Formats: sequence, structure tokens, C-alpha cells
Amino acid sequence: MDENLRGYGESLLIIFVTVAINVFIGLILWALFVLVLKQFGVENMLWPGFISALIIAGVLLILNAYSYDKYTRKIKKQEEAPRALFEMFEKSEYESILRSLSNSPSFRISHYMVITLIFLVATLLLIIFSVPGGRYHLRNGWLLAPVFVVFVVWLWYSRLRSMKLTAAFYTGNNLIAKGRAQDALHIARTMLKIRPNAVGGNWLTGNALFALRDYDRASQAYERAIQRNPASSRYLLSFLALCFQRLGLYQRALRTYEDALRLNPGAKEVHYGLACNYSLMNDPGHALPHLQRAVDLGYVDLDYIERDPDIDNIRNEPRFKELAAEMSKS
Repeated sequence: MDENLRGYGESLLIIFVTVAINVFIGLILWALFVLVLKQFGVENMLWPGFISALIIAGVLLILNAYSYDKYTRKIKKQEEAPRALFEMFEKSEYESILRSLSNSPSFRISHYMVITLIFLVATLLLIIFSVPGGRYHLRNGWLLAPVFVVFVVWLWYSRLRSMKLTAAFYTGNNLIAKGRAQDALHIARTMLKIRPNAVGGNWLTGNALFALRDYDRASQAYERAIQRNPASSRYLLSFLALCFQRLGLYQRALRTYEDALRLNPGAKEVHYGLACNYSLMNDPGHALPHLQRAVDLGYVDLDYIERDPDIDNIRNEPRFKELAAEMSKS
């Protein structure tokens, strides 16, 4: 399946599931409020109904805020987040990434416009059907209209905040590539203050700590990211295995590499990691086939292989020399 099409479907699915949950909760609360008002004999539903709708909207906002930011103490911290991020890295680079993200499947504005249009149409229908004397009179249905409007506002706010966090993640990794791992670590910590359970915040923390050669804490950060979102293990297990390898935990690294390989059998970096790990375990019989497989899959950086100390234990093997000769010809 085309990656853009798949991304389009996944982003719409996430939005629709979120919408369905909120609508379901809103309907239940709305029914309860109408029932309570009737029990108290309220006939004129205008102002009591409007206040009830605002209360429902507030409850939904609180529930959404709690689910996204479980450990955040105040919403004000979220409002200060963009200023904090701007102080930590170059504004121009950040804005460039932010613009490019607006065209990605997860944040494409057309997706959110579709959802907004659906909610606006639903709001209009609720108001029309709530008019007394109509053919399809929906008694007190208009009360849900403010809830829908508030949810649309929250949807767009959530999109913007997620884009900023994603842009911070990419910018942090760019800083690591420039040798500024400490700056990237500050960005990661700010991201985790905004959203403590964010996979990206923990992932960037792991990358920065790995660059600083703090492999123990880097492995913990990668493990937290995988716990928050098991789907990220497809990308993070190879990083986690490399941390274990750097710590000398070769058996644990081996198991982690094998888990990564089960998720992605064609990952050349995982095969190369296994070759290095087996070499460090002084097991050329297992190291060389994985090195061969990595090369077959497109790993052709002979200069790096010749400098990599992890390969030293198999460097004098005849098969390694043959493989190096093949790579030098390609």
C-alpha cells in the first residue's frame, strides 16, 4: 500500500475514533442533564440547557486534556511551551520543519478540514431539527451544538501542539548530528514537560544520551518510549540493542537484535548490529553471515566497516577479506 495513502487512512482513523469517543461521552452527559432538568420540573430549557451544554463541553475538554497530559500540572505550561522551545534552538530551522509537517499525512490540513466540515454540518442539522414544529423535531438537540464547536477548537489546538512537538523532535536530532547533543537533551526534557508520555520526547532523550555516551540512561529512555507505544519497537529496538552492546551486555543485546529482526527482517542496520555483536562475542561463524546479509541488503560503507572496532575479532577471517574485496569493487 502507498505510504501516503496508508498515512491518510491512519490519521483519519485516529481522528474518527477520538471524535466517536467524545460524541459518545457527550451524548451520555447530555441525556443525564436533560433527565435531571425534567426531574426538577424545568419547562423552559433555554438557559438551563445552554449552561448544561457548556458544562458538558468543559467536561470533555478536561477529559481530553487529562488523556493527553496526564502528569502536566497546569495548562499554562502548555501555552508557554512554544516560547520555551524557541529559546532552545534556531527559530528558522524549527519553522522550516513545522511548514513541511503541515503537508504530512498525519497533520495534513485537508484531513482536519473534512472533520471540521462534518462537525459544522452536524451542528447545523442539530439546530435545524431542534426548531419546534419541524417535521423531524429533535427536542433539545441544539444543546449539543456548543459541545461540537468546542471540540472542533480542541481538535485544531491538538493538531498544532502535536506538530510543534514533532518539529522539536526533528530539530533535536538535527542538533545531535551537529554535535550539540546537550542542546537536544534540553529540547527533549521540555517536550516531556509538555507531554510526559510522549514517545518522541523519550526517543530524543535516548538519542541525545547515546550521543553523550550515557548508554545506561539512553537504554532506559528507549525502553520508556517502547512502553508508551509498543508500535515504536519496530524502530527503537535496534537502538536499544546497540545500547546494551555498548554496555557489554552482549546476550541481552543479542536477544533485542533478534526481536528487531523479527519485526523487520530486511533491516540492514540490524544485521550489521548482529554481526558486530557476534564479533564482540568472538563468534565469527554467526557474525560473518549477518555481515554478508547486511551488505546484500545495501550496507556498502566499507570505510566505516574498516574503522569499526566492533569488527576487529573477525577482520582476519578469510570470508571477511573476500567480502571487503567485493565491497571495494562495487
